[in-house]
Amino acid sequence: MKLLEALTTEQEDFILSDVGYSRKQLEADLIQLKDWLAEQHHLPSSRLKEKDCFLKTYLIGCKGSMEKAKRKLDAYYTYRSCSDLFLDRDPLLAEYKRVNEYM
Repeated sequence: MKLLEALTTEQEDFILSDVGYSRKQLEADLIQLKDWLAEQHHLPSSRLKEKDCFLKTYLIGCKGSMEKAKRKLDAYYTYRSCSDLFLDRDPLLAEYKRVNEYM
């Protein structure tokens, strides 16, 4: 299984400029988004353990719209909490590898 490779700084800069987002604004929005997630007690505790790159992906994907990112993250965690299938799932476990091989 191939893992995703990190983007280079040049690739990040291109993407940010393409969506009209500055690196400074992205960092400020990341802090604000983390603060918001900390206040969302109805969401699972895993919301507090996400890596910055995960949250930045939502912000960039929403082209800097904080409200869109919040709605999408709320939906993401809500849907994940609907099934045990999504809890502590590690795609590198032998059971998951076997299923992937069969598919």
